Amino acid sequence: MKRNIFYVIAVFFVALTIGCNRISKYPIDDPARVKIDNSLLGKWAMKEDTSRANYFIVKKKDDFKYSITYMDQGGTHKQYEDFEAFLSRVGNFRFLNVQYYYQSVQGYFFLKIIDVNEEGNEIMTANVADSTLSEVTKPAEVRGKITRNINNPSFYSDTAHFIKVKSF
Repeated sequence: MKRNIFYVIAVFFVALTIGCNRISKYPIDDPARVKIDNSLLGKWAMKEDTSRANYFIVKKKDDFKYSITYMDQGGTHKQYEDFEAFLSRVGNFRFLNVQYYYQSVQGYFFLKIIDVNEEGNEIMTANVADSTLSEVTKPAEVRGKITRNINNPSFYSDTAHFIKVKSF
């Protein structure tokens, strides 16, 4: 059960393939720890996606949470998906915790913000791809796994580059 999802931030967004085994029941930490980064607000497109009709809209939900809408206008079935997300800091990196709901699967997937250009209009992210996240039984275990693997390339997949199309 894979599904293409395109995401924000960085922060900004990645289109990625998410398998159910990459979904954690728990976020990295409490959503009220890292305030939103206003530079992440706006309309974002993934460089790797040649369809200009597909994009993400990142808006401020509150001081700590984003509201993200993925617009899939390039496919045969025009659709959109809404997500709630927030930032966590692990070491020197920021991660986007994205709440995921699809059929009977709910939880979080994580995007590591690898790089943001100086102008803040391009972001590179990677999807945390640890298949054991679905087996985690305590919230602190998620942070521990990410901390231990922060620089392990095999812990991540689906590197994506986002370009800010419009600021809000």
